[in-house]
Amino acid sequence: MSFFEDIGDFFEPVGEYISDFSEWMGKNPVAADFIKGAAGAGLSYYAQKEAQENALQLEQRRYENSLAKAPASNGNYGSHNASLTSGLLSKGVFKKGVSS
Repeated sequence: MSFFEDIGDFFEPVGEYISDFSEWMGKNPVAADFIKGAAGAGLSYYAQKEAQENALQLEQRRYENSLAKAPASNGNYGSHNASLTSGLLSKGVFKKGVSS
């Protein structure tokens, strides 16, 4: 037997099954509509689930990219340090103390 004969032997019963099924669907239109509706609902659910997962992954990547682009803090607060050292703490009552 050749490869193509084996494939033909495999698909022959599949073709018969499909033919029998389509014949049954013609005789039972209500059941066929139910099967089509259930298959459509299942596919719609799967598509929405995939879209939601893709949107979540995209949001996660955007967040990670924003963190990668943000400058790293080195702990220096710049002018804020200067305002603390030249303000009330260094020249006011808290540094000199309250004299009675």
